Amino acid sequence: LKKNVLTIQTFFIILGLKKGDRVAFLVANAPETVVCVLAAASLGLICSLASTDFGANGVIERFEQIEPKMFIYHAASVYNGKTIENQTKAAEVVKRIKSIQSVMVLDLLIESAESFNYNDLIAHQAPIHTEL
Repeated sequence: LKKNVLTIQTFFIILGLKKGDRVAFLVANAPETVVCVLAAASLGLICSLASTDFGANGVIERFEQIEPKMFIYHAASVYNGKTIENQTKAAEVVKRIKSIQSVMVLDLLIESAESFNYNDLIAHQAPIHTEL
């Protein structure tokens, strides 16, 4: 857990995120969500989370008022045995919230050059920041 948190923390530092910046999450309850929230909190970033069962307009209304610099989302999640696809919703969020500068996908089902993949970052762990 600590190694993964340090890896994501380092990634946030490289992106230039600093204390007080906001990060919006459209996520399910999952280990990678915890890792990203811990990494963000350790740097003093402000996190706002929405469940993947929110509609696009609900997510946008929730997040646009905080002007997040980063958006993190699950590409898909499972609820009550049904898979919920979030790529379309996430694309709408990024399009409509102009403050978003960086996007991270926690489980990439569709390759995208516009976002960072959590699994790739963790697979290439090379933390440079060693304090939580």
